[in-house]
Amino acid sequence: MRGRTATLGYGVQRLRRGRTGVGLGEPDLREFDAAISRIEAAPERWAIVQGDIRRYLMRRYPYAIYYRHEEDCLRILVVKHHGRHPEYWKYRIGE
Repeated sequence: MRGRTATLGYGVQRLRRGRTGVGLGEPDLREFDAAISRIEAAPERWAIVQGDIRRYLMRRYPYAIYYRHEEDCLRILVVKHHGRHPEYWKYRIGE
């Protein structure tokens, strides 16, 4: 996805900051950044969950990244912990 941008929303900011505001450690952020790189490399690879929204399951952490692959960018909609209600992500994006 060279030349394209990823739009990071509230969920990403919260993941970086953490629930307590302290933030994640460096290994956690590296894993998150690696996940975004994998999505950017092949954005259509992961499962469509509704309409044009796709879901990427992080490998080492209990989070799912919900995103849209748009013409010139990757729009991260929600970063959801697996402990949340399964429909939580719909609430976060207003659907």
